Formats: sequence, structure tokens, C-alpha cells
Amino acid sequence: MIHLTPQERKVILFLSLLFILGVGLSVFKKTTGCNFCSIEIYSQKNVPAALDINLATRQELTELPDIGEKTADAIIAARSSQGGFKDISELKNIPGVTNVKLKRLEKILVVR
Repeated sequence: MIHLTPQERKVILFLSLLFILGVGLSVFKKTTGCNFCSIEIYSQKNVPAALDINLATRQELTELPDIGEKTADAIIAARSSQGGFKDISELKNIPGVTNVKLKRLEKILVVR
């Protein structure tokens, strides 16, 4: 049997509790689909809660996750040529907007 000092026991207990808390948060996030978990707060850019795709400027579009200048220009061109978007899913027709990107953008963009 390993003999540990009281301080070593406390460190092991603390690390074990941190591990259990991390696993618990991970399971919670996966099972609930939580979009506002503290794990992701620092990894995302600051974006508005809801941005109207038909009114968004080029700068606002480029500030969105995974949207660069070329994609923003393509969104604005498509918006102008078709008289605006009627649904967010129409962004699938824009070159560079994949299903994964569209899934992320659906949480941020709206059509009014």
C-alpha cells in the first residue's frame, strides 16, 4: 500500500474532483445541447445575438465565425440579386458555406 502525506491526499482529492467536474460538464453539454456553456464563452468571437442576414453589412458578416471577406461578398451579391433571403437555409447556395457553417450561423442569423 502507498503511504501518502495528508497534503498529498488533499492534492489527489482536489484533482479527482476537478476531473469529475470536467466530465460532468462535458456530459451535460452533450446531452442538453447547451449553447451557453462556460466552456465555449471564451472560444467564440463576440457576435451579436441575432443579426438579420438581409440587413447585415460586409463588416458585420466578416465578424461572424467562419465567414471571410469572399464569403461575405458572395452573401451580399446573392442577397442583392434575389431581393433578399427568405430563409437562412438559402445560404447553402453560397460558395464556401458548408452544412457545418450553416449550422453555426443558424444560431446567430435571422431573416426578418
